[in-house]
Amino acid sequence: MDNVFAVGKKYPEITGDRADTFSRDLDEFEKSLSGDILLDFTDVTAISSIAMGSLFATYQKLMEEGRKLTIINTCDKISRLLRMVNMAQVIDGEE
Repeated sequence: MDNVFAVGKKYPEITGDRADTFSRDLDEFEKSLSGDILLDFTDVTAISSIAMGSLFATYQKLMEEGRKLTIINTCDKISRLLRMVNMAQVIDGEE
């Protein structure tokens, strides 16, 4: 699918300088599409606050446009973090 960003293939740990690069890649990916976005977090084991901020900003922007952000295959650690920042709704299978 064209709307899937396989995050874990490029960013197993979204920390440090990689968080900045991830943020730019996510922004470019979002701008290249007109529909919903699916982020595949297979093999992602860590995420920084900078990357979380980018996810939240992308989520808000998509919501305002009537689009949806969904994250699949999150590890327990990242799922818990998303719930803590009130983003559980983006995790596939959660409401």
